[in-house]
Amino acid sequence: MIKITVFLVFVVSCELGWATNSFLLRKEYNAIAAKLDTLARLHDLSSVENLIRRPPTAAPDLKLVLIFWADDEAEIFLNGFLVGRTRLTPTQIEIPSIYLKNINILQAHCWDTDKVESGFMAGLYVVGSGGDLYPVLLTDEGVWSTPEGFAEVRFYSNSVPDIPRAEVVWGSGMYGEVWLETQFSLRDVNSAKQANAVKMTLSNMKPMESHSVISSMVRLNARKKELESMFSRHNSRNRLKTERYSGYVSRRLAFSLGKAGRLASQGGAKLAEELDDWRKKMSPEHALQLTAAPSRRLKGIDSHVAEQRADVGSKNEKDRRSNYIPPKDYYQAEKIKSTKIVVKVIDEGLKNKGSIFLWIGLLFLSIYNFFVSRHCWRIWGEER
Repeated sequence: MIKITVFLVFVVSCELGWATNSFLLRKEYNAIAAKLDTLARLHDLSSVENLIRRPPTAAPDLKLVLIFWADDEAEIFLNGFLVGRTRLTPTQIEIPSIYLKNINILQAHCWDTDKVESGFMAGLYVVGSGGDLYPVLLTDEGVWSTPEGFAEVRFYSNSVPDIPRAEVVWGSGMYGEVWLETQFSLRDVNSAKQANAVKMTLSNMKPMESHSVISSMVRLNARKKELESMFSRHNSRNRLKTERYSGYVSRRLAFSLGKAGRLASQGGAKLAEELDDWRKKMSPEHALQLTAAPSRRLKGIDSHVAEQRADVGSKNEKDRRSNYIPPKDYYQAEKIKSTKIVVKVIDEGLKNKGSIFLWIGLLFLSIYNFFVSRHCWRIWGEER
């Protein structure tokens, strides 16, 4: 009898343990489904389908790096894929060769937020075995186009970062918002090493942002499959059932109880499956690296200032790239200015604290007099 009791207790504890574990795994599954759906909704991955359908064009050992900087902000796109963002900081992005085509379009969406100066610099380089950089294309006159014509080289009074052989360019006006575009071929990339190399020490390299999103979706989808397999192996009764709906759950407590099904549309899950299949079909040489890097925080295009007419001067021939310091942040200066004003008002108030205490005392006496008078009036009424 004791053995039977111990056995039953053991079985019940195992079931309770699995139930608890099942609850936690289900919550993890729901969180993964939510992340996949969010990634698919927030990022423009419309170019992924074309990428999956075509075989890699560039050599797998090709190492390509884009170095760019903007005053004040910019986001860069390669063949429709988001490469990265920057705000007043030189940024180095390593571009995987699988994103290259025979003819490639590079776009820079730039805007000014602080009305100090405006400019954009960029250089696309092949990285040699010794770490040398071989220029593929640079920001210069007649290379980058705008809707109004070609980008113009600008005189920039502040120092700029060291992006080898690149110049500061912008559109026809000053400040505002501008789209810059250029193109390069795979032949340009392959023949870049025939030119003279430039010396520069690379550090803090990040992967393409779209590449990070794709890698995250592949990694999340792999874990989702693991969870489904775990539920299926336990038994058919506890097999994971994914409810399909668009923006609603069967019960209000479903999310807090971990019972919610797959979130919103099936687009994210379908895209993740396609990316997973694509990764498995790729050759080991072109293997998709699972990487992740957070986006740089920008003020955003809604913060850009109005464009003004530009008086384009001659090129500044002096070396303005040493001891690079970002231009003064206008909004930060305004914030510091506002803080000083508040401190000044408080200081002036403290100087007149004697009069403040006097007024507080008079207010207290007035309130006290009101309550005493009302109490006396009530007593007088009762005696009548």
